[in-house]
Amino acid sequence: MSKIEEVLYLLKHKKTQRYIADKLSISRNTIRKYESLALRSGFNTDCSSESIVSIAADVYENVYKDSKSRDKYAQEILSSYHSKIVELRSCSKMTIRQMHRLLKEQGLKSCSEKSLSRYLEYHFPKPLEYTVHIEAEPGIEAQVDYADVGIMFGKKTYVFIMTLSYSRYRYVEFVHSQNVKSWIKSHINAFEFFGAVPHTIVIDNLKSAVIKPNIYDPILNRSYAELSRHYNFVIDTAKVRKPQHKGKVERSVEIVKQQLISGRHHLNLADANLFARRWCEEMISDVECSTTGNTPKELFIQEKPLMLSLRQDNFDICTWHKCKVRKDHHIVIQGNFYSVATKYIGLEMDVRVGLDSVKIYLNNRMLKSHTKATGKGIWITDYSDYPEHITKYTQANIDDLQSKADNVGEFTSNYIKEILSSPSKISIRKAIRVLDLVNEYDSSRVELACLRACTFDNYEYKSLKNILEKKLDMKESPTFSPITTINAFIRSSFEYEEINYAR
Repeated sequence: MSKIEEVLYLLKHKKTQRYIADKLSISRNTIRKYESLALRSGFNTDCSSESIVSIAADVYENVYKDSKSRDKYAQEILSSYHSKIVELRSCSKMTIRQMHRLLKEQGLKSCSEKSLSRYLEYHFPKPLEYTVHIEAEPGIEAQVDYADVGIMFGKKTYVFIMTLSYSRYRYVEFVHSQNVKSWIKSHINAFEFFGAVPHTIVIDNLKSAVIKPNIYDPILNRSYAELSRHYNFVIDTAKVRKPQHKGKVERSVEIVKQQLISGRHHLNLADANLFARRWCEEMISDVECSTTGNTPKELFIQEKPLMLSLRQDNFDICTWHKCKVRKDHHIVIQGNFYSVATKYIGLEMDVRVGLDSVKIYLNNRMLKSHTKATGKGIWITDYSDYPEHITKYTQANIDDLQSKADNVGEFTSNYIKEILSSPSKISIRKAIRVLDLVNEYDSSRVELACLRACTFDNYEYKSLKNILEKKLDMKESPTFSPITTINAFIRSSFEYEEINYAR
């Protein structure tokens, strides 16, 4: 409209079409069209400024009517392709240009991409986008977000931001990871920075916080849910791909990138976080917010007493894992091995890895708790998890076996001592099996059987078992002493004396 008025004003002052075209950057054909329509409405060089405005309105209406009539023709042509347009709109990655190209292949003529675009806007209007201002109450809500800030200090770096919705007071921290431990640690650092905890924290749907997003019933990460119970705050997840649901922290992301990163050089991550903390406390907190009309620091002083008190006991930062119990009675977590009882072999467990402990759950019931191993390749085994018949072998040691043999009697003690004189797995197994005979036979019989075996310098388990089975231990004991040297004679010295007398 303003351009039409300018053309008529220059024509009134008898400027040439070439001059007008150069000055206003429009074609002479357009100027001639405007002039022709203006003359029909009574335009001449004597018209007043008020008349020119009125005539320009008539020209604009005629031009718009003409274009609308031409577009009406295009819309009538496209209406015959309506069903095809509906089909093409359902195709993935479809664009207006590709749709126009495909319709031309179907026989569409005398219709531009712009006409097709107008047809789509009219028949398939997009829903109106709008936002609603929600007044934040002091101390109630904080919004949290991560932002990717690229490579810093040789590693991928993110910035964690927590903004209090009422005061706009912020906590900012640079991190190298978005995993669960980093996410929880940043929350704890933020609470300690504020000296209090907001009643509700609005988050997006990152995996460290939400396992399965849902606007009504999201499934939360167990570690993050534990944190919320520890500090007594409520987790409020925003709708997926709706950053405007946490617009206050989204605005903080841009401010952080502009003021903490752009043009600045930090020595390392610790130096960057030190500056970020000072920026939060002393710089951005003293800048008046256009939305609230106050500085964040002023409003935070009012807000803090209404927030939740900060607990003094430390939260056990943990991660949860799912692990299957292996045939060797162990699960593997972070490169270390932790034992579970035999009956759970092959079952999948929920494992909570804390700062100092590893807790194993089945169906939400804790089965086992181990001290957390440091390093990798470490086996943490509770031998009571093994079957009883295996435990006595895995826990056996020479001193315990010898002590048990001493309790049975002198000859059993000598028998076991001889077996264990050359320590090996075989000798330990044999000693265990010999001592098990006390459970099958009376200890006094085992003692006599060991006496008989030692007498004949026979330390085979099979022979000892044979003595007991055939009750040889119950026969009259030999009158000679046990052999103590390799070259000892079996016969008594009295027999040799009788032989000499006969000679």
